[in-house]
Amino acid sequence: MQITVTTLTGTCYPTEMDPSATVAQLKQEIERRVSVPAFRQKLAMQKNGRKELEDEGRRLTEYGLEHGDTVLVLVTEPESMQVFLQNDKNKTHTYEIFPGETVTEFRQKVYRVEKVPPDQQVLLYESKPLQDGRKLEDYNIRPHTTITLNLRLRGG
Repeated sequence: MQITVTTLTGTCYPTEMDPSATVAQLKQEIERRVSVPAFRQKLAMQKNGRKELEDEGRRLTEYGLEHGDTVLVLVTEPESMQVFLQNDKNKTHTYEIFPGETVTEFRQKVYRVEKVPPDQQVLLYESKPLQDGRKLEDYNIRPHTTITLNLRLRGG
């Protein structure tokens, strides 16, 4: 079925979707076309009043979405969350982060608190090293979990 996805700026994207597609699949398609991450999307349709498409597992047809209908995409600001960083001295500090934040940006926060230069930081989450150029959300970091800081020893 053909639906129209409209952003708050008024840009319209005609979108072909399988009628049995879920809200999550529509969000993935919007992410691909509009470059807005699915986790930042709130979807609503204007039909018999405004109805939010909240349950990502529900099919579009379960919301009454039909060929020719319009879905409005609202972009939400990501919520911050707290994580803990355990340093090499076994001390723990709390950091406020955003899921879309890069590892490089997080290293700068760590530098300001721990005074360890970014190039000497080895950051681990669930025993996996965090790599520059990636986002914290790529590692599925959850609120109130712990990231470990080890020091990169200089050879010589």
